[in-house]
Amino acid sequence: MANKYKVIENGISLLTGDTIYQIANADDEVVDVGPYNKKEAQSALKALQPKKVAKKVSKKKATKK
Repeated sequence: MANKYKVIENGISLLTGDTIYQIANADDEVVDVGPYNKKEAQSALKALQPKKVAKKVSKKKATKK
């Protein structure tokens, strides 16, 4: 399974007539069914992306002259 996700348009709400968005992987398999509006889908996509891990610098190395 691929790590990259994308927002896809996947239908129309019968109640409001608005477009429904969902999150899918690179193989177009839906991984988060939502349903979301465009803004909510973008936020959900950010939450699913892997976090960047920053290297920690010890205080000894940072203050060493």
